[in-house]
Amino acid sequence: MINKLEIFLIVLLTHPTNIVISVYNINNVFMQFLLLVFLPYLCIINSGIHKYSHIILLLASMFKKRPKEKYETKGKEYEIVRGIVIILVTIAIFACDFSNFPMRHLKTKFYGMSLMDLGVGSFLFNNGLFISRRKRFSILKSSFILFLLGVIRLMVIVCLRYSVDETEYGYHLNFYFVLSLVYLLYLIFNTKYSLILCGIILMTYQGLLSNGLNEFVFYAKRETFFEKNREGILMIFPSYCILVFSEYLGKIILQTQSNHQTIYKMLLYVLSFFYMFSLCNEKIEISRRLSNSSFVIFIVLFHAIHVVFIKLTAMFCYLPCEFVIFCGRNMMVIFLWSNLLVLLANIFFNLKGFSEEESIISNFVYLSLSFLGPYYFYYKGFKKIKNS
Repeated sequence: MINKLEIFLIVLLTHPTNIVISVYNINNVFMQFLLLVFLPYLCIINSGIHKYSHIILLLASMFKKRPKEKYETKGKEYEIVRGIVIILVTIAIFACDFSNFPMRHLKTKFYGMSLMDLGVGSFLFNNGLFISRRKRFSILKSSFILFLLGVIRLMVIVCLRYSVDETEYGYHLNFYFVLSLVYLLYLIFNTKYSLILCGIILMTYQGLLSNGLNEFVFYAKRETFFEKNREGILMIFPSYCILVFSEYLGKIILQTQSNHQTIYKMLLYVLSFFYMFSLCNEKIEISRRLSNSSFVIFIVLFHAIHVVFIKLTAMFCYLPCEFVIFCGRNMMVIFLWSNLLVLLANIFFNLKGFSEEESIISNFVYLSLSFLGPYYFYYKGFKKIKNS
């Protein structure tokens, strides 16, 4: 069964970000960066900072200026959830290379759930939310680009002899390959019976896991191509299910109806997945490496709760923060740029040998480059040239 304390920690780590994004309109971009990016980083490496983070947020609520006018908020839920995800993912992929990063947040090797286990599932969920609005050619184009990125990453790893954790996707496969193949599956099996198909996939796959496939994933040798990449190959179909379940929630958000009807359907959606998770979690221990039913349902439930939370907040407070909207809309750009920074840092520095003070300074510089760099490049450079 999933560790309840770990789930509490995961939710708690995202709480300050959710509160700030959903309620507080701080016009200064650097202050937004400090509260939305650097503060969650400090909370991750030191859980004791949480109590101080709430005091900081309370002070921010007292001194901020209330907006004079309301703006259209329909659809902003999507960008804000994407913003939350890219902030946490960008923080974790670099912070985990330092010795002061808590071990409990690292990816699990067998069973259980940690902060970093949310990564790939979070991307899949966010890519699925509004995928129904995209044209088939656009999805196919994205799949091709992701496949090329996967090839480039593989070549870099092989040429530089960069060490990878084979328990994530295997030796040859990586995140880009998996997402590319999931897009192709979506194009092939996108029908009105997709939800039923996902149910069949999850039950069949879980049956295989219960009859020995889990032992193969955990303990088999890595000799053939399939054995070397078993985690990445086997997670493709469960990942497709996350995409489809997320798409269904996105359709609820997009429907032209009153806020009360939307909230009612979203709450029904969340309660359905909560019920399914409570049933699965009693008998099926959650595992990111297996991508089992408990993992798939938990990923959908976890992020659906975020979407509902933000949607409810939008009914009472206007959704602000140009910085967060920028992060959400440019999720993949920030992810690619931050991955490049992480790669360069690991090539030129021994990050494990950094002291705690050096690691905090390094992460501040890295996060500034990852978020403020693209933001100012776009708004002060590219956008200015475009409008001239």
